[in-house]
Amino acid sequence: MTVISSRQRGSGPAKAAATFAIACAAAAASSPAWAVLGEPLAAASAHADTATLTQRAAYTVSTVTLETGTVVNEYAAPGGKVFAVSWRGPMPPDLTQLLGSYYTDYQTALAARQPGQHTRHLQLNSGRMMFEAGGHMRALRGSAYVPALVPQGLSLAELN
Repeated sequence: MTVISSRQRGSGPAKAAATFAIACAAAAASSPAWAVLGEPLAAASAHADTATLTQRAAYTVSTVTLETGTVVNEYAAPGGKVFAVSWRGPMPPDLTQLLGSYYTDYQTALAARQPGQHTRHLQLNSGRMMFEAGGHMRALRGSAYVPALVPQGLSLAELN
């Protein structure tokens, strides 16, 4: 693991990317299982006792609060598949768990960014999945969704 000292000067984006990577690794070590993007909500939500389910007209929202204090929202279409996820809190969730099979799309899109591209607010489009994350230490937020799985007629602006 690479640790960047607070005295080290240089590229702000490199420092932000390293900080995000360290935070992801820490979250991965302590986070429980929850729904996975593109997977059925009922089968993937192993900690249903820590989740609240809210039924909306066009989708279901499962809200899970992780041990780190981060709140993860999982949005499932009427057929039960998770079409979007979002999070907010002091630590990012384990993206390998949350994005599931779309994690490779995330890695590929991340690697394809232009050198020097701003990383405090990250927007990625893999073609199959849209990903957005930003914030600052102890106040991170993000979301990912699969356009092909979004219920017809649903505006993503409706999701909180």
